[in-house]
Amino acid sequence: AGKRVFVGVVHDLSAIRREEEQRAQSDRQLAQIVESSEDTIVSVSLDGTVQTWNAAAQRVFGYNPQDVIGTPIFKIVPPDRRQEELDILDRVKNGESLHHYETRRLRKDGRELTVSLSVSPIRDALGEIIGASKIARDVTEQRLSEERENSLRTELAHVARVSAVGQLSSALAHELNQPLTAIMNYVSAAKMRLAEIGGPQSEKTVSLLDRAAGQAERAGAIIQRLR
Repeated sequence: AGKRVFVGVVHDLSAIRREEEQRAQSDRQLAQIVESSEDTIVSVSLDGTVQTWNAAAQRVFGYNPQDVIGTPIFKIVPPDRRQEELDILDRVKNGESLHHYETRRLRKDGRELTVSLSVSPIRDALGEIIGASKIARDVTEQRLSEERENSLRTELAHVARVSAVGQLSSALAHELNQPLTAIMNYVSAAKMRLAEIGGPQSEKTVSLLDRAAGQAERAGAIIQRLR
């Protein structure tokens, strides 16, 4: 009877197993980084369906992961920004990324937030784009603080202008009051001189001087009101 011969081939899979373990460890580390990040990190499919939702996203937007995973991302997009979101997804499909794009998003309680958004394509092992990774930072308080600061600057500039006008008006009033006072003194002196001379012409001249004095007093009153 013939002898049966068995041939065995042994493959050393140690390297493959180590690579798989390293990859799994890297995935776990990446997941921990995403979960502990202070920024909201969300991944969506190309049609906008939420795939992942980290703790920061829950804190910022108010939704638990089970409330949003598997649902459209439009839940946190204001109605007037939905076309913008569609345009972002179209750009991701074409391999584009966005960095620090400022826009608005909605909390669960309906309050709008200002966020700085960065979006990158997610690719599979073959390099095909299968979704988008979204990193958003809540900058609402920062923008409100900047608005308050700008408002304060505007108010201070207005106060400075008013102060400058006040100083100018005071200086003008002081400078103009001096010649007006001199005019009144000259008018008084002229009236006294005419009274010594006497006669009809002197009376007419005194009348004219009285009118001049009245106009000088009027000018002084106008300057006082301007101050």
